[in-house]
Amino acid sequence: MDSFVDALGYDAIGWNLAQGNGFSRDPPIPTPERAPVYPFFLAAVYFFFGHNYTAARLAQVVIGALTCLVIYFIGKEIYNERIGLLAALAAAVYPQFIVYSGCLLSERVDIFLLSLAMLFGVKAAKRSSIRLYFASGALLGAATLCRPVTMFFPFFLFLALVILYKNKRTAIMYSLAFLLATVLVIAPWTIRNYFAFDTFLPVSIYGGRNLLQGTYREDDQWYLQQAVAEHYASIVKDIDDPIEADGLCFKEAVKRIMEDPIGYLRLVARRMTKMWIRPVGLGVMETKTTGFIRLSAQILLYSEQFLILTLALLGLIHSRSNRLIIPLVLILVYFMFAHSITHFEPRYLLPVMPYVLILAAAGFNAALSLYRGHSKA
Repeated sequence: MDSFVDALGYDAIGWNLAQGNGFSRDPPIPTPERAPVYPFFLAAVYFFFGHNYTAARLAQVVIGALTCLVIYFIGKEIYNERIGLLAALAAAVYPQFIVYSGCLLSERVDIFLLSLAMLFGVKAAKRSSIRLYFASGALLGAATLCRPVTMFFPFFLFLALVILYKNKRTAIMYSLAFLLATVLVIAPWTIRNYFAFDTFLPVSIYGGRNLLQGTYREDDQWYLQQAVAEHYASIVKDIDDPIEADGLCFKEAVKRIMEDPIGYLRLVARRMTKMWIRPVGLGVMETKTTGFIRLSAQILLYSEQFLILTLALLGLIHSRSNRLIIPLVLILVYFMFAHSITHFEPRYLLPVMPYVLILAAAGFNAALSLYRGHSKA
């Protein structure tokens, strides 16, 4: 349901932009609801091809193909050409990437932008180049303007580099270059928001509502959506300003957390493990299928997830002495924490699945080499 609502919102804003009606769902009123990159992407497609969903989906297929190429270069930079090719091939046939190429959601574009940021980040770590750190930060800023979840990653990176680098001055310099580039890319949209809504809003709203939803247990998605919707309605009541409403949700979420911090931490820990176990697309399969088909889909999706994670863990262990995997590990840990403290859906991990697939490719290669070694013996 959330995916369908998100798609409607992106489509409405994109079509209004293409028609010259501004960044709005209901012209001429500007909206703070969405980050700008994906609506502008749709607007560009609609401008040239009309309100054509097929054209938008085909454009996302092209973006997906380019992402596979970027994944190849990341794998090649960290390991070698063989692992880069294996990772790119895995990304090309990964069912969830294929499915979401046909959805009017921001994930497909965000995956591409974040993978570019990661490529330059790996190059920066490999070559110790402040220019490459700046380029990586700028690309992360673009990814943040697609999905705001990465907004605080520069601060996370700062702490990590200070810990990992022996030369603290160098770590601070690299971190500041990364942060500066990210801020410079995001700043124009933040300024737009200030003039449009007379308030400080870095990218978009819904942070408060997501945090509120994160204070609920997610055993039943339908119940969760109903409970949060009722709670949200009781908080905002007759408030028409969506920014003010989201701020009230944030205050209510903090209140609920402070009333039962141990319970909230349990929810966070539960989400932290559950997010890797529940496969992307399982909810859709369970909703649209029944009987044997549903059971078969569940078995296939869980088997796929288990295989990928097992190989990725093997790749991580095998690569523990390779310092170039640090950027991959950092973004995976960041996403895990960022989504465990708020509302989580399996599709939220799609932007970091390329790095899981790269580690899985390394794990597969290590397992194959081990098998060949035993065979020769």
